This record gives sequence, structure tokens and C-alpha cells, in this order.
Amino acid sequence: MTIRTTAAFAVTAALILAGAIYWLWPADRGLPATSPGASSSVAPPVAPRESASAAAPRTPDALSVAELTRLTIQELSSVDEDVPEHAIAHLLPALAQRDAVAAARLADLFVDSPFRPRILSAVARAWTDQNRLHALEWAQSLPDANEREVVLIEILSRISQSDPAEAVRLRQQFAQDPADDGELPNFAQRWAESDLSAVLGWTDSLPPGPQRDQLTARAAFIQSQSDPAEAAQVVLDRIPRGDAQTEALISVVHQWAQRDFVAASAWVARVPEDLLRERATLELEAVGRSKR
Repeated sequence: MTIRTTAAFAVTAALILAGAIYWLWPADRGLPATSPGASSSVAPPVAPRESASAAAPRTPDALSVAELTRLTIQELSSVDEDVPEHAIAHLLPALAQRDAVAAARLADLFVDSPFRPRILSAVARAWTDQNRLHALEWAQSLPDANEREVVLIEILSRISQSDPAEAVRLRQQFAQDPADDGELPNFAQRWAESDLSAVLGWTDSLPPGPQRDQLTARAAFIQSQSDPAEAAQVVLDRIPRGDAQTEALISVVHQWAQRDFVAASAWVARVPEDLLRERATLELEAVGRSKR
């Protein structure tokens, strides 16, 4: 099996390569030599000698960085599927919190592992909590474009939990094509959930075009969950006539009808544009059927 083959290789190669990677990483990859609060040097992950009468396994916090690294490598290399799961859920986050650079070096031992995406995600989350600037530098240093994008989104998702406006700014900065980025609306929507007026002010400052229309539509969708009448007006005022406006308005009408079918129907009846009113009426009928 692929996992067994990979694991067998990793067990043999990991301990040989780990020491070299520890020392070569900062020079070769341009990453910080240590993560904040970590020791300036890390010994290669050589297995410590255990007493014959050793007690129960120590917790990750009780292990040195070198011991924790060795144990994480060992578990990630196991052919027992439950063991790598434990490493990803417990050992790797603990290592990344103690020394994020060491955890990132470890990830390079598992380039061909089926667990690599999850290893990278675990490192990204822990490193972002520790130092988002260093986490972003690491993400940009990854040689594979797809991995860079996945790790960057993981980092920005973490940032958006506490600072969604900053996540939007960073997404614009690091997106391959900021003017046509499919992830930006997702981060803007999270921002709208906490500060709708700020998002609408930001979208108004963007150049006219499909991206601004899409971002405005996402903000209106969030607003429709609390004030659908105002959300409908936002769509009419801020998105030009056309398919983008129609689709945004239908989304708002759907939310409105779910909350207050009578009020939504009364508003649709006053829509001045015939085609738009016809589409909205069809949406109302669909919602009405679903409620029966």
C-alpha cells in the first residue's frame, strides 16, 4: 500500500535527514532561525534513552523539542492509521507551539506523505497564533504553488477569526490575481458579519466591475439576515442593472421570504423593473412551496 511504502521510507530516512534539515533550514529557506520564545539551537531528534522502569508516557509539554520532534516523526511514519492521526491532532500542534520552525522543518520530511496537507495545515494554524508575520513568510517560501495557496488560506482563515479586516487586506496583498480572486469574497463575507458598514465602505472604494459587484452582493447577503429591506436597497443602489444585480437581489429576497413572506411579497410587488419583478416573484413562489 502507498501509506506503508511511504511510512517505511520515512522511518528509515527521517532520523538521518532531520538533523541536517535542522541546521540547513534558515540558510536555505530564508526562514527565521527560531520561532518567538524558542531556543536559538535545536539538537537533532535523536531518541533519548528510556529507563527500564519508565512510568507512563510523558505529556508533550514535558518533552524537550528534540524528543517531541523524534516522537512526532515516529508516529507520522507509523503504518497504523490511528497513530499518525494522534500525531497530527496532538504532537504536531504542541511542537509548533513550542518551536514553529522545527515543526516546519519536520514537514519537509513528509513531502510525499498522504498526511502532508494536514501536517502543513497544523503548522500553519499554530504558527499563525504565535507570529503571523513569520507564518506568512514560511507560506511564501513553499516551492509548490498549490501548497502555498492552501497554507496561505489556512493562515488567513486563522487571522480572520480575530481580525477579518486584516485578513481581507492580506488576501489582496498575497493573491495571485487580486482583481479576480475567488477567495476574497469569502474573507469579505466574514468581515461583513462583524462590521457591515466598514465592508460597504471598502467595496465602494473599489474600481467598478464584477469583483466589486460580487463583494457587495456578499455583504448584502449578510445584511439580509437581519435587515432584508435595507439589504435589498443596497443591491439596487450599489450594483448596476444586469445579471449581477438580479442574482444578488434574488438571494436577498429568498432570505427575506424565509423570515417574513408577507413583507417580502409586498416589496417585490413594488419593484419597478418588470424582468426583475418576475424573477423575484418566481423565487417567492419557490419559497412558498417549500413552506407547505
